[in-house]
Amino acid sequence: MNVSVAIMQPYWIPYAGYFRLLSAADKFVILDDVQFARRGFVHRNRLKNTNGAAEWITLPLKKQARSVLISQLEFHPDWKSLLFKQQAKFPILKKGFGLIDREMEIATDSVCEMIIATLKKYQTILNIEATWFLSSQISNPKLSGEEKILDLVKKLGGTSYVNASGGAHLYSKDLFLRNNIELKFLCPWQGSHLSILEFLAGEESFSEVRKDIFKQTRFTN
Repeated sequence: MNVSVAIMQPYWIPYAGYFRLLSAADKFVILDDVQFARRGFVHRNRLKNTNGAAEWITLPLKKQARSVLISQLEFHPDWKSLLFKQQAKFPILKKGFGLIDREMEIATDSVCEMIIATLKKYQTILNIEATWFLSSQISNPKLSGEEKILDLVKKLGGTSYVNASGGAHLYSKDLFLRNNIELKFLCPWQGSHLSILEFLAGEESFSEVRKDIFKQTRFTN
């Protein structure tokens, strides 16, 4: 039985191409037990501002050690009011965060939990099937990098590991093949890299975005 596994850090309101990892995989692992990259997409993304240019919107976070893991991230005490002030820059947020308003409103202190809740909401809306796992619950804490990923795929009975196109330089195809796992990379996303929020405005848009995601779930090899 072939089982495809995809592993990715949780991204807040990511671009539509992110969801190709879910559409291509039977099992999707949220990589939450790795160090938080402050210049990454875990807590921020880009939307069109009032001038039509791409601009960052960022979740206000509590100050924590540089070594903090994604699973340990906490919100700034006044994060909701600070985020609300940012919203005025973006026409799409005039009436709030729309489809994920509820997930944003009931968020706990855990940033990771909230991001996962919004990702799962998008998954449901787009009707994409994939079973979720948290790396913090199943990974070997002694492993890192490529060995950590390989171990996760093996634990989930994976026969193939699906990765984003940008990760091709991170993995050894020979290493995975020696472990009877096919290493697969998605083709580069042909479309906007703005947040998916810009494109899910109504029910008609759901099917269009979903169609684009599945159309572009292709591999380089």
